[in-house]
Amino acid sequence: MTGHATAEAALTAPFSLVATAVSSSQINLSWRDANPGSVSYSIERSLSATSGFTVVGAADRQSAYQDTGLASGTSYYYRVRALKPGGSASAYSNIAIAMTLGDRTAPSVPTGLTASPVGCGQINLAWNGATDTGGSGLLGYKLYRGGLFQKQVLAPATSTSDVGLTAATAYSYALAAIDKAGNESAKSIPVSATTGTCLATTTTSTTVTTSTTSTTTSTRPPTTTTSTTTSSTILTTTTILTTTTSSTILTTTTSSSTSTTTASSSTTSTTAPPKPPIANAGPDQFTQTMAPVGFNGGGSFDLDGTLIAYAWSFGDGGSASGMVASHMYTTPGTYSVILTVTDNSGLRSSDAAVVSVANRPPVANAGPDQTASAGSAVTFNGSGSDPDGTVGSYGWDFGDGTSAAGATVSHGYAAPGSYTATLTVTDDRGARGTDSALVTVTGSAGSRWAHGFGGTASDVGYGVAVDASGNTVMTGRVESIVDVGGGVVCPPAAVFVSKTSQSGAAMWAKCLGGDLGGGTGRGVAIDGNGNVLVTGKFSGTVDFGTGPLSSAGAADIFLAKYSAAGDPIWSKAFGSGMNDIGNGVAVDSGGNVVLIGTAGGGADFGGGPIMANGYSVVVAKFSPTGAYLWSMGIGDSFSNSGNAVAVDPSGNIAVTGAFSGPADFGGGVLTSAGVDIFLAKLSPAGGHLWSRHFGSALAVHAGNGVACDGSGNVLVTGSFENSIDLGAGWATSFAHKDMFVAKYSPAGGYLWSRLAGGLFDDAGSGIAVDMSGKVVVTGTFQAAVNFGAGSLTSAGRTDIFVARYAADGTPLGAQRFGGADFDAGTAVAVDGGGRPVVTGCYRLGVDFGGTPLTAAGMDDIFLLASW
Repeated sequence: MTGHATAEAALTAPFSLVATAVSSSQINLSWRDANPGSVSYSIERSLSATSGFTVVGAADRQSAYQDTGLASGTSYYYRVRALKPGGSASAYSNIAIAMTLGDRTAPSVPTGLTASPVGCGQINLAWNGATDTGGSGLLGYKLYRGGLFQKQVLAPATSTSDVGLTAATAYSYALAAIDKAGNESAKSIPVSATTGTCLATTTTSTTVTTSTTSTTTSTRPPTTTTSTTTSSTILTTTTILTTTTSSTILTTTTSSSTSTTTASSSTTSTTAPPKPPIANAGPDQFTQTMAPVGFNGGGSFDLDGTLIAYAWSFGDGGSASGMVASHMYTTPGTYSVILTVTDNSGLRSSDAAVVSVANRPPVANAGPDQTASAGSAVTFNGSGSDPDGTVGSYGWDFGDGTSAAGATVSHGYAAPGSYTATLTVTDDRGARGTDSALVTVTGSAGSRWAHGFGGTASDVGYGVAVDASGNTVMTGRVESIVDVGGGVVCPPAAVFVSKTSQSGAAMWAKCLGGDLGGGTGRGVAIDGNGNVLVTGKFSGTVDFGTGPLSSAGAADIFLAKYSAAGDPIWSKAFGSGMNDIGNGVAVDSGGNVVLIGTAGGGADFGGGPIMANGYSVVVAKFSPTGAYLWSMGIGDSFSNSGNAVAVDPSGNIAVTGAFSGPADFGGGVLTSAGVDIFLAKLSPAGGHLWSRHFGSALAVHAGNGVACDGSGNVLVTGSFENSIDLGAGWATSFAHKDMFVAKYSPAGGYLWSRLAGGLFDDAGSGIAVDMSGKVVVTGTFQAAVNFGAGSLTSAGRTDIFVARYAADGTPLGAQRFGGADFDAGTAVAVDGGGRPVVTGCYRLGVDFGGTPLTAAGMDDIFLLASW
């Protein structure tokens, strides 16, 4: 491979920006761009569609970006612009909106919980902090005692105290972590601790009384008796265990001259100090702003007295008294509500409850349900209000894969059907409210139409593409004299290229060659500026608009570029002397052109001749001006065929076709079992990303169509016979050849597949994917075939089918079109609204749902825009 430098194109604004949430903390972005591949992109993000955008990242030469570290359940708005190396920038792209998924992941379980008693009424607890990976962030911890919730501790704290406990009592604790989305972890391993024994004050009082009486007897009258009493009290204070003791000692002594009585009384009394009350503020609570929250301190008590006062502090400056209180928060946040109770001894204690106050979401009003015609403008007048703030932005999802910002917007639906238009209003704190309106879209002249073109011989449409305005470009071959649109008449054996408006009106047509110098148009693509690329084969001498080209052998490959108005820009031919053909063409966001086809040995695409004895699958890339960039030839077999090519938003290239024998796309040799399908993905520079093959012995398989969605997933369709393993295990065809469609991840991993077939040959020929990831396949079938949503039966020999699948592979329905003879769908594209546009051929006649078409000769070309 060789490279070729091209002149730098003027910058234009990126377009078709799509934002997709893939987790609670990540949104993926993809966009399209007509600028050269060497530019970089600046990605900006905001919580509002109208202001506050800041640069969050850059993408270098790729049209995709992953925004990580986001908050869960939050709407983000994005815009992108292209940057030149010198610093100048393009205008901004459209604004895309996506909401991250909600956090459903619980935090980790706290570890290392310890419990340490302090005195006889308190236990201190400590632990190692938990982590939260769900996106909402760690809120705190819930403390459980004896299996019952006690209180919540806000992060980042990793310790707390449990007070007001009973002395000499064992308590068991466990802890759980909670996040800001309300997810709670499992409880930690429980731990236990025992409170200590309380100490008290003892007072001893001792009173001693002594009385002495002396009496003298004589013959004289009694004399005076003298009595003396001595009393004393001794107070002693010690600290002992709680006891009560009372004792009395009496001692009497008598003699002939003196009688003494001594009485000693000792009383010991111990009084325990009053215990503080125990406060209980109730459970933690979750509420919204502007909503009254009730608090009840009725769980508080006092062991040795009565509670005389309750005082509440609500954490926002508000307070109240009384056992029962109510409070309303006006600002979102997390508040610690403190209840302080006072008993009749004047002792106090407090308890806390955590109140998490959520922002009250705004109220959205999407307006009334509406009815409109396809293609006509529908005006949406949205409004919103916010009870605790202001509405900051308005975002619309129209239900057809498109969106817009602003309160009043207009949108046109491309196809009939029922759509749910959803208005999301976001307030100044990021909360969202939604409302929906049902839009019923009826058919219009521009939503469904069909045209037939043909002469007396076999005329076939082989390729179709749709531009950003919904206009269709078709190519193919005429074998007879045919008016291919707008009065342009092509001679026999000519390549034709025609352009049709979204409503089906002819815009322009071209005839290339014919008679002695003829060919076939096989593939067509449109770049971001509306320029048209066509490939196929020709023989003899043909002027594609920029001068005559002559084939080297039986047939050569041609590649030509035309402006949006049909004016020729450049054309090229490549040949080997054998029968060479270009089957597919694609354009990346920079306007670079990728060709796929089949060529014999000696064909030179600009990097030297292909070395092969038979045919090789050829992939070649050219600049917007047609300059050679690189090419490769894969395999060497007369069964090899490069059939289809697509480019993803990052410029990576997906190719499919058929091969036999060995083939190496750069990742190692693939060896076929029979004639196998190949599916490979290459980098913008042609490097190998991944490659796969599918097939079975003594069987012929083919990949006929390939497409890439906005996330880089790869879709492929074709046919198989006998058996095949597309990634879900071996499957067997019903009888002969069956149709298949399969989806693979950007890295080549199998996602899903669907098979359909009957008693005869059935095949998928073309595939397309819309902006929402829905898949459309066309091809041929005969007899009865079920494409997943019910059986279809052909009217004659082979009929055209158009089958639809959801992004996850769920069948969404299928249609058949055909008459009594051979009819075939060969290619399909989708417009911006997801409407399929199909080409192919019909014989005798066909009814596409309007005016029946009647063939002028053997096979006629059809172009169908249909839902």
